[in-house]
Amino acid sequence: MPEKEPSLWADVDGDFEEYQRVALRGNGVTDWLQERSTTRVGRWEQAARAGYARGMVLLGECYEKGFGGVPQDEKQAVEWYRKAAEAGNALAMYNLGWMYEYGQGVPQDDEKAVEWYRKAAEAGNALAMYNLGWMYEYGRGVPQDEKQVVEWYRKAAEAGNALAMYNLGWMYAKGRGVPQDEKQAVEWLQKAAQAGHPLAPGALKKVNQQTSQIKGE
Repeated sequence: MPEKEPSLWADVDGDFEEYQRVALRGNGVTDWLQERSTTRVGRWEQAARAGYARGMVLLGECYEKGFGGVPQDEKQAVEWYRKAAEAGNALAMYNLGWMYEYGQGVPQDDEKAVEWYRKAAEAGNALAMYNLGWMYEYGRGVPQDEKQVVEWYRKAAEAGNALAMYNLGWMYAKGRGVPQDEKQAVEWLQKAAQAGHPLAPGALKKVNQQTSQIKGE
């Protein structure tokens, strides 16, 4: 990736960082991308064609979903994600994993999905950490392993992923991969609720009710 000139792609950086923040909440990213791309896709394409990886990722998203006046073309999306991933962009690695998991623009391949999720997770991407945990939970591309599930959900949660906070809370509530611990369950579900996970408040209420029943309150 060419060295970034001072402030040359500062506006693209701002878009990319906001996109990542929305994605970490676990909801709203499609709406954000659809709205923002209407006025920004030209700039993202300019950055992408200049070799700037963050522009490649955003442009790839537009091709994947057909936003910003760009025709939907999942193969083009994969091409841009791959270029950005090869340039070291962790979110692009995550997106490639997603495309392989769901067979979008490439043949469906759980093992390839896990490979890219792992690369992204090891590069610090919290979305990939969560998805890697999910793959271990359901035995997709890797053997089922609840300890690995908890490990990756915990890493993702500590990195700010609301979905991981929610799922980690349930792992503690049910004693899966860890000893059952209502206090830890409540703590992580509270964090998920504070981070904006829409199902966390209801889950928190349910765990609190179960705890009260066990205590006979």
